[in-house]
Amino acid sequence: MSKYFRATGYYPKEDISFIVDSNGKFAERWQLGAFLVQHNCKVIAINDYEQIKEVNLTKANLDKQHLIIRAVAQGESTKTADKITVGNTSYTTN
Repeated sequence: MSKYFRATGYYPKEDISFIVDSNGKFAERWQLGAFLVQHNCKVIAINDYEQIKEVNLTKANLDKQHLIIRAVAQGESTKTADKITVGNTSYTTN
């Protein structure tokens, strides 16, 4: 059974950070992490949807084939103890 995950990553080759949602593509967080690493991305965080306290992002629709890009910004994301920010988009975790 596939689950809903949110990942924040950094792609050093282009100096961009991003937030992607996976709603139905992967069954485990490590699968999403492995996918990002295979594409030369640095994984900043991967959370189950239940761990996320929304700040300014809504839940994405079910999509078993794609990752849903939620935010992209030049440079690295910022992460504090429980808040992750990419450009003007941020979310907090439990």
